[in-house]
Amino acid sequence: MGVPDRPDSLEAEPLKLAAKHFPLPCSLHELIESRYAAEATAASGAVALTVGEVLDYLSNWEDLSLNPLQSVLAQAEAAGDAGRPTAAHAALLLWLGTAFTEWERTFALEAPLATELRRLKPLAARQALVDPDFLVPGRHPLHQLLDNLQQASVGWQARLARAGQACHRLVTGTVGDALAVAGPDQQQALEELNERTRAAMQRDESRVQRMTQRMIEAERGKIRTVKAKRQAAEMINAVLKKYPAPPAIGKFLKGAWYDSAQLVLLKFGADSDEWRQVTTTTDTLLDSVQVAADGKGRQHLFELVTHLPRQLKHWLFSLQHDSDAVDDAIGVVEFAHLKLLRNQPMETEWIAPLPVADTAPTAARGDIPEAVREGQWFRLELGSGEPLRAKLALRMNDEKQLLFANQAGIKVLQRSFGDFADMAAQGKVSLLLCGASFSRALAAAAGVRSTEDLDGTLGAEAARARQEQERRELEEANRARQQHLAAEAARRAKEEQQAGDSRRQEMKKAELPMGAWLGFHDTEPPLMAKLAVHDREQNTYIFVDRNGIKLRQLNREQLHALMDEGMVDILEKRSSFREQVKLRVQGRDD
Repeated sequence: MGVPDRPDSLEAEPLKLAAKHFPLPCSLHELIESRYAAEATAASGAVALTVGEVLDYLSNWEDLSLNPLQSVLAQAEAAGDAGRPTAAHAALLLWLGTAFTEWERTFALEAPLATELRRLKPLAARQALVDPDFLVPGRHPLHQLLDNLQQASVGWQARLARAGQACHRLVTGTVGDALAVAGPDQQQALEELNERTRAAMQRDESRVQRMTQRMIEAERGKIRTVKAKRQAAEMINAVLKKYPAPPAIGKFLKGAWYDSAQLVLLKFGADSDEWRQVTTTTDTLLDSVQVAADGKGRQHLFELVTHLPRQLKHWLFSLQHDSDAVDDAIGVVEFAHLKLLRNQPMETEWIAPLPVADTAPTAARGDIPEAVREGQWFRLELGSGEPLRAKLALRMNDEKQLLFANQAGIKVLQRSFGDFADMAAQGKVSLLLCGASFSRALAAAAGVRSTEDLDGTLGAEAARARQEQERRELEEANRARQQHLAAEAARRAKEEQQAGDSRRQEMKKAELPMGAWLGFHDTEPPLMAKLAVHDREQNTYIFVDRNGIKLRQLNREQLHALMDEGMVDILEKRSSFREQVKLRVQGRDD
């Protein structure tokens, strides 16, 4: 098969009918006879060949570059046979020859698979003469078989080597099986062969989709990581522009806090409440070291000292695996606050910003049309060697990048929108069409290339059938969407339940240190209390308020039951905040 007529077009779709329009609602018999009447009559003669004689000539067809009528006439002439096909038979053979030419030009494949599929031309010609179903594009099993084989082969190239062996075996094996079909049950045998071919294609497609999806997820992960790095840096830099800070605070922000901010973005996204809290906490931290420790400023600082370290600790995702590292990081902040409270001098400076990579979306230079969609196959001339056949696996509109995969689902090319548009303008890009390809070529050979042709030629019956089909497809799409939404909701609910169970189990395993603050939600209003006594022998937990007054007493089973019901929050696991600050400051002063 050759190359499409318009290799420079990103939207070349010469046959406007789509796979969903097949099979057509009625036979093209009358259209075929009227369209090819003059040429068919000229090819017929006084002596008519019987259908059996024409079939025999088609069985001995050797030069497959000829159309079927040319082959029959050439063989008859070589044999000295004065007979000619009837005008009706000649019209069918001309129609099929035109369809094959259209198919091989518009739905081009690489050799040798293109040559292998051409071996089915004699079988198709014989079926056109003897089976009325063959005149309804998309209905006959041989139509469907050729449709499927072309779709399976559109991305095949010899350069795939071992990765393309499965497709090569599928095509050659299926063609051989089809040519071996004979006898009165030929159509049923073709239907069974078609089912086996479809099943094999689905298995291969599932495997390729898994490979492609892994590749897409990896690429999206890279994009999210780069974007999170940039956004986190921009957020921290914006705060650093507003305030000077102690060098130790700057080091904390550009180290553990920067890493943690990226993780929050990756987990929750830039539009989440979590990210807004991180942004607010960052601003609050820098603001806190500007506060004068006198009058209202001192009272404000006391409030920050009480709450800010807990907020910082909550969002230090990058250090969650190392409690000592968390304490060290928070200690830097606590030390700065303590110096302010003691009215000790605080050295501050304007902290240099974090480097920000230029990862913002590029200008829409040479933008590409929306018709360039994921899942489409393209033939790309890259300047060296044979052109590349690749499928658009991912269209990244924000980043203006296109990611291409080969038939095995492996990444083979990435291009910006601008570079791809330049390639198209230079004629180095052509859209490779597939989907009901042979059925569409049969319809086009009869003059039916669009839904307007279909409605105008075949009348209201065809329009009604098509509209009914589209209505059913819409209903099916809506039903599938509802099922998908329901499945997603069930999945999220299950994940939330599992996460809640996991949190409760972790809480039940935790050894609560003396002085840990817990929030109890089984009372009205909720109660906040500190663990003052844990007597393992007596199986007793005693909780007090800030003044040491006993608030409640629970045994292990009661505490675990409240945890299972989600009625307990562990607010602070460390011992006395003031004691730790005092010890840390004493250690540094010494």
